This record gives sequence, C-alpha cells and structure tokens, in this order.
Amino acid sequence: MIKPVCMVVVLFVLSLPVRMSAGPEREPPARGFTLVADDDCGNPGQQPHLAVGGNWAIPEAEREALKITDTRLLTCAHGIQQGARVVFRYVGLRPAARYIARIHYFNMAYDRAVGVEADGENLDVARELPMQQQVTRTLTLPPSIYRDAVVSLSFFHTTGPSALVSAIELWSDTPGLMEPVGSFIRFRVDQLPDPAATVNVTGVMKVHHSPWTLSGLKLTPEPVKETGWTPWVDLRGQPGNANGSLILSIPKGAKGITRFSLVQDDSVFMRDFDWNEPDGAKIIVTPDFADLRTFREQERRYYFRTLEQTGGQLYPLARPPLFFGNAWGYTTGGAAEYMVKSFRLMGFNSVVTSEDAAKYETLYGWHSQAGQYGPPGFMPYDEDQARGQFNAYYEKFFGDGKGQGATPGIRIFQLADEPGETALKPADATAGFRRWLAAQGVKTSVFGKSTLDEVEMLMKDPKTPEENKRYYWSRRYQSYITPKRFALAAEAVRKQGPNPDVQSYVALSGHALYFPSKMSLDMFQLAQYPGLMPGISDWMTSGSWNWDSHQAVAFSVAPFNAGARRYGADFGKPPRSFPMMHCVNPSLFRGYTQLGNQCKFISYYNYGPDYEVTEGYWSHSGLGWAVMHLNNQAAQMDDILGPGLMRPSRVALLYSAPQEIWWPQGSFADKRATFLALAHSYYQPELVTEEQVLEGALAHYDALLVLEQYVSRTVQDRIGEWVKGGGLLWACADALVCDEYKEPYDLLQQLTGLKRDHSKPLGVSVQLLPVEGETAIKEHEVPPQGRSKETIRPGVFEWPGAAIRATYSDQHPAMGMKPAGKGRVVYLGHRAGLAYSRRAGARGAFKWWPDSGQREVLYVPLKEAGVGQDLVVSGPLVMASALSTEAGTVVILYNMHAEAQTNLVVSLKEPDRPHSVQWCGWDRRLVDLPYAYTNGCVEMSGFNLPGSGAMIVVRRTPAPADDRLNIMQRNAERDLGSDDWQAMSAGAWFAGFFADWNLGDRLIPLLTHEHWAVRRSAAESLGRLEFKPALKALQAALDKETDSHALVDQLDALSRLDPKEAARRARRCAEHPDWFVRNEAKRIAARLDKR
Repeated sequence: MIKPVCMVVVLFVLSLPVRMSAGPEREPPARGFTLVADDDCGNPGQQPHLAVGGNWAIPEAEREALKITDTRLLTCAHGIQQGARVVFRYVGLRPAARYIARIHYFNMAYDRAVGVEADGENLDVARELPMQQQVTRTLTLPPSIYRDAVVSLSFFHTTGPSALVSAIELWSDTPGLMEPVGSFIRFRVDQLPDPAATVNVTGVMKVHHSPWTLSGLKLTPEPVKETGWTPWVDLRGQPGNANGSLILSIPKGAKGITRFSLVQDDSVFMRDFDWNEPDGAKIIVTPDFADLRTFREQERRYYFRTLEQTGGQLYPLARPPLFFGNAWGYTTGGAAEYMVKSFRLMGFNSVVTSEDAAKYETLYGWHSQAGQYGPPGFMPYDEDQARGQFNAYYEKFFGDGKGQGATPGIRIFQLADEPGETALKPADATAGFRRWLAAQGVKTSVFGKSTLDEVEMLMKDPKTPEENKRYYWSRRYQSYITPKRFALAAEAVRKQGPNPDVQSYVALSGHALYFPSKMSLDMFQLAQYPGLMPGISDWMTSGSWNWDSHQAVAFSVAPFNAGARRYGADFGKPPRSFPMMHCVNPSLFRGYTQLGNQCKFISYYNYGPDYEVTEGYWSHSGLGWAVMHLNNQAAQMDDILGPGLMRPSRVALLYSAPQEIWWPQGSFADKRATFLALAHSYYQPELVTEEQVLEGALAHYDALLVLEQYVSRTVQDRIGEWVKGGGLLWACADALVCDEYKEPYDLLQQLTGLKRDHSKPLGVSVQLLPVEGETAIKEHEVPPQGRSKETIRPGVFEWPGAAIRATYSDQHPAMGMKPAGKGRVVYLGHRAGLAYSRRAGARGAFKWWPDSGQREVLYVPLKEAGVGQDLVVSGPLVMASALSTEAGTVVILYNMHAEAQTNLVVSLKEPDRPHSVQWCGWDRRLVDLPYAYTNGCVEMSGFNLPGSGAMIVVRRTPAPADDRLNIMQRNAERDLGSDDWQAMSAGAWFAGFFADWNLGDRLIPLLTHEHWAVRRSAAESLGRLEFKPALKALQAALDKETDSHALVDQLDALSRLDPKEAARRARRCAEHPDWFVRNEAKRIAARLDKR
C-alpha cells in the first residue's frame, strides 16, 4: 500500500477577529525557512500560481460583522463546477531543498470538507471546515512530488458544494525558486546517422486554429556535429507557442532522446522521450508541460476509456446495409494500434484510417470508406456524354489516382461534401433544358411559343408573367440537373471502383439548410437514384434552429425519405435510396433519431483523433459512450434495423417545388415546427411532393397538411378532388393562395368559400379562445412573430357555413371546419408550428417545448377523424419511431422531457401476437419485456424509460441464425497463427473477450514476441481472462520487458492473477526511470490498495 509520506500539523483558530498579516502566523514554520511563494487566493492579480479555479469574495456588506483583519481571508479560490478542484501550480522547486506549505481556509458558508493532493499523493485527507472560522494547515511536502521542479497542490472536497482555499504560503530552507522558467526542450544525440553527417532537429506544430499546421520550428540552434547535448530552446518562442501536437523531424539512423523541462537544469527535467520508442517523435505539449505525452499514450487513454464504457464487452458488428462510421481516423504508428481497437469496441463497421485499410478490414471485420470533396463538374446536359466523362475520370481515379488505395471491402464513398446547386450557363444548358422540357411534357403554349426551340432559359430577376414561367421552369431544370450530375458520378464509382455495391453519399450542409430556411438543392430529386445516398452534414450547434431539439434531424432527412418513396404501380417496393447523416459531436438523442428515420449510414463526425485533425473532433471527450451504446445495441437487432422501413404514416405534409422557388422562407420554419409538433403527438407525417400527389400518393393518406403559399394549379385541383372523395385537408394562414407562376389561385375559396384578407398582417399577441362547448381545443397565446421574425398571423378570414371552433381575442374567427363532398377542410388563421415553437427553451440538445394548447389545433382534428397511429407512447415528448420488416419491428425511444418518464404504456400495432418482445437498457443486454396483445396492439405497460433511451425488438418470427461470433473465433484462431504482428495483435486481443474460446494457452508464447503490440495485447487478454497458467510467463516477461506499454499491461495482468506479487512489483516500478511506467504503476497500486 502506498501511504501519504507528509507530516501534517493542523492549527484551528476558533475565535474572531482573525489576525495574520502582521502576527506570528507569518513567522517561518520551521527554523531557517524563508517564504518563496505566496498566493492570496481568489484575489485577481495576487494569486500568480492559480492553475484551475474561480474567484469569490465575501460581500462588502457582510465583512464588517466578521471583523476579519487579515484581508487574505476575504477572498477564496473555489471549484468552478460541481465537483471541480482548485489547483495551484508552483514551478522552480529544487530537488535538494525542503518545502513546507502553509494553507489557510476561511469557509464562509455551507458544511464542507476539503483535502489536498499533489501528483496523485494524498497530502492531507479531507477535513471539515467550520463555518466562519479560520483553519490553517501546515504540510511538509515529500521530495518525490517535486523532483521535476514542479508541484501542483490540488484541493478537493468530499462534502459541500465545492473545494476552496483562501491563502497559500510556500516556505523553503533554500531561498528563492529556480529561474528562468519556460517551456524548454533539448536533445541528447547518442548516435549520428553517419559519422560525417550533422544533425538538425526541426519540427511542426499542429494546432486547432488557422493555419492548422505551423512549420519552421528550429530546435537545434546550430547543426549537431557530435554526440552529446544540444542547447536549451524555449518552445514558447517557436511557432505554436508550445501548445499543440509537436512532430519532430529526426534524421533516419540517428539515436537519442528529447528532454522537456520548465527550467534549464537537467536535474529537474519533466520528461525524456526516446526517439526510437513508438511515436517518440510525436508529442502533445502545453506550455506548462503538465501532461506531456506521445500520440501513442494519448490514444491509449482513449482506448481504455472506451473499454471501460463498454463494460469490457465486445459485440458483433452490425451488418450491411446498416453502417456506422468514424468519419476520420487519421493517425498512424503506435497510436493507430490502439485506435483501431477502440473503433472495434465502439461498433464501427465502416471505418476510415490513414493506412492499412485492407488489412484492417480482414483483421477487425469491418468495411472501409473512401471519398473526395466533390466530383468533377461534368454537367449532364447531354447525359451520354457526361456518363462517358465520369467513367473515364473514375477509371483513372481508382486506377492510379487518389482512389487507388480503395479496397474491395469499401461500401461507403463520400462523393461530395456540402455542395449546392450548380450555377447553369444558359449558353451551355439551353439544349439540354429544351430536351428536358419535352420529356416533362411541358406544352409550348405555356410560354406562348410555337416550338420549344424558341424557349430561352431565365435564371434570375423575372419581371413579367411570361418571364415568371420561363424562370420557374429554368429553376426546375436546375433542380433536376444538379442531382443528376451526382447520380452519374455515383454510377461511375460503382462501375469503376473495387466494389459494385458501394454507396456514394452527398452530404448537404445542415447550416445551408437551416440558416436561409431553404434547401441547398432539390433533396427529393437527390434521393431518387440507386447507389447515390443522400445525406446531411448536421452540426446542430447554433443558428435559426435554436428552438429545435435534436429530433429536428427527422425533418432534415424527411425530404430524402419522401423522394425515395415509391407510389403508383411501384407502391410498397423498397425505397430507391436510404439517407445518411453526419452526427457531429455525437449525442444519443440525435443518433437514435437518425436511426429511427431510416438513416442506414450514421457517420459520427469525427473521431479525429484530436491531436491529428483540425476541428469537429470528439476523441478527447466522453461522447464515445453514446456512439458505442447505440452501435452495439443496433448490432443485436440489425436483421430488422438494416432492411427495416419506417411504419407508414397516414398523415402527409405537402412540400411544393413552387414554394421552394418563389419564397422558401415563407413556410420552411413552419413546416419544420409543424412536423415536430405532430411527431410529439405521435403523428409524425410524411412529406409528399407535387409530383407524388399527381402520381396518386394521396390515396395512401387520411389527412394532408398544406402550409405552402405556392402550389401548382393541377396539384391544387387534385387535392380538391381527394378531399371531395373523403380526405381531410388541414390548412392555415395564407396557404394555397398562388399557383406555380405566382398567379392567384385559391383552392380553399373554390372548395369551401373561405374568404381571406391578407392585406394587413396582425402585429400583436392575441389569445385563441375556444367557443362555448368546445372542450378539445385549449385556450392559448398566439404571438405575432416566430423565433426568426416570421409572420404568424398574416390576416383575417370569414367562412360562411363553417363550424367555428375557436376565435381570437380580437373577435375574429380563429379555427373552423367545413365539409367538402365526403371529406372536410380544417382551417386555422395562423401558423400553428411557429406559435408552438415560439416559446421553446434555450439552445441545447433538449428544448422544453410548451404544452399549453398550441399542439391541439394540429392533432385534435386528426384524432377526431380517426387517423391511425401505429406507435403511441402514453407520456408526452418521447421521440418514438418504429422500423419494420416482415420479421418484426424495432421501436426506438428517447425521452425529450425535462423529467424522467416512468410507468409508460408503449403501444404498437401488430397483425398477430408476436413471437417475442425484448429490449436493451443501459447495459445493452437483450432481456424479455412483459407485454399484452389486445385489439391488434402489443402493449408494454409499466415501462420506465431510462435516460439512455431504449430499443425494443418485437419479433414476429424467431431470430435468424447468427454466426458472427463463430466467425470472430475462427478469425482470431487464424490470426494467432499468422507471422504478421498486426494480425497476431488483433487475434490475441479478440481472444481475451471470450473465455469459452479456450485460447489462453496460445497467448502465453506471445508474451515474448518481438513486437511490443503483440506482447501488450497478449498480456491484456491474459489479464482479462484471469488465465492462471500464464502466471510464471508473465513474471518472466516483466523481468525482460523493454517497452513501457507492454510492461504496464503485463503488470496489470499480473495484478489479476497474483495481487501480492503485483503490488510488490508496482512499488518497484513506481521508481522506474520512465515517467509513463511510474505513473501507470501508481495507478495499478492504487487499485490494488482499494481491493
């Protein structure tokens, strides 16, 4: 057991007033000691050694009553966040000197206990601090904590809201601290690459701001001509200011070390790195050198964090067509050995790495990715010509170009990153435009011409009715031609690349979608081509969606799901495509929503790692838990999730092309909010286009919502026919007032006699008041504007013969209903979605939507009309989605409410009693879930929805045979017999997760393999298996081990087989010359102490 080795003297002064500044307390704590550092904690400008913590001062009004004469007690440094520490860092301590810290506390409020640690050693256990009384503690610092000239006093608390400290005095028997202080680096050259050669050590610094990579670090002032030490260089004077990822350029064949120190003294250096150790020339630095580490060490931390997040479990990977990707995985060397194992633990089955893609596919069982930022600009004005151009380009691209490293296992290819519509040049595009008009069946009479050869394109500023028509159809052609260009490129990627089943994705910018409230290109069209995967690069950070929850990504991909959906003779057939999304800064909420809305490729943009890439990385954070949790659950039910389709909705929401051309902002935010409001009521609608309406799509819906001002005449007429045949039309505000050419055309007036006056928008807040006897609609506020200043109530209306259900507080009618043939029309005088979202909460993953009546005007008419719901949750605001095949359904749930939701009833329509119902909770284990089957519904009652959400699998038939674990075992056995170190490392690693494979005996010989990664993996697995026969071999390996990482994993394995022997060796390793070994040995010893 490692015990504190300091002497502690505690002095309590229990009476006030307190006086220190001139009293005996400022006398030395021991004879011959002088004050070398002093901090008035919490007093800005008087605490030069504060590293972590915030400032607090006793309010002026309370000071006089306390009668405090030592002004240092009037302030304190405290932990900023709940549980956070306060850290003071002192540099320049001399290893041969003795030091005493005198620490003063004044606890103004709250019961609290505070202690002190330094370099992982407990200097003072947490002790209660009486309120409004000074407490002074005198601590002798053990030399072991400042042998590198630095000591960090870390104040922690065990009770109370936070740690605090009022003043710190550092005393020493040797006057002063070592100077100068800097971020110094030097090199010891042990071997020149050639006796006649000289050595110059240079470097680059990768940083997380422009220009991202800083070159020109000159680290040897003069060329090195002989072995020995180079002069000290202060990194603070070099590009990057000692803050970033330092990559050294060491001549091949040279041997030596890199030394880092905060003072120019070799007796107190911070750390040495051998040039020839894995990643020994790639080091992460900060100016204080507080946590120097190689890339390999950094990635090791991430690996063991991931391993802990999984609970030490390794799951099978999800199978195509369901893919989960890391987006970036750009590291090499020793770091990559850890990174790929983290990827496998997290359940990635579509992986990007910097190298060895084909080998990793074989070893870890995933598929790889490739891509580009965008395809060449071959425009398909002549489709055959463009097809030939793309085929020629990608033949070279994959043959000897940038894509030549693509492997047969590639299943995902980035075709374009955040593109927009291609700007058309009429001189080039007109011939293709005319051919396209003919193919669409557009009559020349529309343009007042006798032939299409007389029709010219118009791409901007229409001013007359005739120009409006040319502009409209020119824009429609532009909407067609841009996705068509991507489709031909995707077709060529399949034909010329190594895998004909590859999906090429085009990820549109989420910012470009939401900031201007319009589509960056025709998303419906983009989804209509096999092999082309439409997608969204969604950051969900800030912008006009600040009222959205992360469920808004459902609306982001809804146009893709709509565009891929088949109607007419093909109704019911699989979609033409499935969408993808980048899940940037991954959240479980957003990932669940993407999965539940038919995204078959979720790209968790981006793993990074942080020390290699520029922005958007999450490797350094705990976000991997959400990634791992979702992926590894999905893998257990991927036979349904992969091919699964969303349950068809009986509610449609029109998204018209004329609206997108003439005034997308007129309805975009309202459509998004209405879509989400209906989803909150478990009526999530399906988007439909004008073309789909004309194809007969409305036959599959009971209700249609129209929020668009601009809708084509033929489509308005078709909607009217559908209503007369029995459909429910819900419209609002100024919807359905113009046709595709901006000419007045009002279906609601024609169909029901509705009269609207939009000459003067209403600019004041009003109340919506249910009429007498109305119980289903609630009174609520109708604000004048949406969150982005959209007009919510553009005018007033009269509706002769309609049943008015609510009025506004200004006496005008608000909501009514009127029959039309066999159907009915519901009309609302304002935009319900904008009103609903207007008072949503602040930004963040969760927005606490108000539930004060705004939603009822949307869903009550649907419920009254008997519109069906396949999936319903008894509680409010649960993101709920069901993906189904003939074999069963996976229900995905996530709580969006501020409070936990318990005792829920989850109801799912099913044709027959299911074969089984199971769910995955926090631990990702499939367990049976009690249910009842009544009236055609599976009802799961008393369900407590965990904070991690839930995935419920309802099987109609037994789960199919699954041989993935058998394949994993065969592959591990194969790789253990390989002569390739990466294969042996992978095989040894897999073997450690499954004791029933009985591969422990095959791991023992690997403890002496020539490669550190094989030795390390073997040791880790033997420890996890607690394989007793390996005990002697582990001890022998420890005696000979030269690699620090293999050594500490051998020690860790030994701790699981023989804790006593491991504790003895850990104490010995705590004095090891290698900092990494010392640090890890202390960690292992601490764990053994707790045992």
